[in-house]
Amino acid sequence: MKIFIRIFGTGLLLVLACVTIYFSQKYTWSIIEKHFYELGSNPGYIPTGQQVRPAVLGLDHFVSDLYWIRTVQYAGGNSGSFQFDSLPEYIDLITDLDPHFGFAYHFGALTFPLNEVAIDRVVPLLEKGIKLNKDSNPELLPQMYIDLAFHKYYYEDDLDGGAETYEYCAKNIEGCPPYAKNVAAFLRAKVGKHEIALQLWLGKVFDEEEKSKEELELISRKIEESSKLVALTCAEKNYEKKYGTPISQLDDLLNEPVHPCEGFVRINPKLRMYLQKVSADYDLQVVSPRTLTSPYSHNPFQWDAENNKISAKYWLQHDERAKERLEKRKRMKNEE
Repeated sequence: MKIFIRIFGTGLLLVLACVTIYFSQKYTWSIIEKHFYELGSNPGYIPTGQQVRPAVLGLDHFVSDLYWIRTVQYAGGNSGSFQFDSLPEYIDLITDLDPHFGFAYHFGALTFPLNEVAIDRVVPLLEKGIKLNKDSNPELLPQMYIDLAFHKYYYEDDLDGGAETYEYCAKNIEGCPPYAKNVAAFLRAKVGKHEIALQLWLGKVFDEEEKSKEELELISRKIEESSKLVALTCAEKNYEKKYGTPISQLDDLLNEPVHPCEGFVRINPKLRMYLQKVSADYDLQVVSPRTLTSPYSHNPFQWDAENNKISAKYWLQHDERAKERLEKRKRMKNEE
């Protein structure tokens, strides 16, 4: 009799558990369904993790995965225009519900800089990820520090900040990539940031990490962007040496030779061989209209006469409020 009661009680508990999970998932879906399939630059109200968590009855990771699918749809639906102003809110919600979702932080670091509004959210996102995973999931930290260092030096033009972050990663973070120390040394020596970026993006082609279709496409675009910027920088230096004066506009470089180009010579030989295979597609030998064309129509190449350099129109460089926030972060760091 006692055995029968135990079996019956165990079966009843399993049935109740299944019913609870079913209705909780059904209830959860009803909460988020109205937001799930929307596309466009204005997806409407996006709740925070604190608002969603009480309603999902402990199914935080399940709901986080659902919102991740929604996020990929939202980003993909706006990949042509990069009008995904709400992407940071989605990533924040996902990482609130699942703080150990490492790729969500990496995805944000890769995609936020493509949007004028989102670019300033990269550093807070990565600092959040580092804080929430420092003790519980240290294996996620290397990628976060690498993304943080890259963003600082490449998008914020903070070479010293980027070097410090790479150095900290190399010295203190287990599993930090071996190249971090070398990149820090290049930044300290004020080596051209475009050629460093080109080496890093080319390196991603040969690393063993599994990549999504979207990430591979982004890497391909970044290789094109960085290689063209290296080529144009070399062509400008050759032009100035030849004519004794800097260019006044990018079109001055049309039909000018790229080589000799120290920027390409410095690249790892294995990576340089790969670059040679795609150089014809980007016209990296002699400057043509195609060389002058950025892979990002919203982020064209430009000649910065004041600083005598060629760059892409990264949003942060033209957002005075973002510059103020960057200076504020530097002041706070110095005060610490």
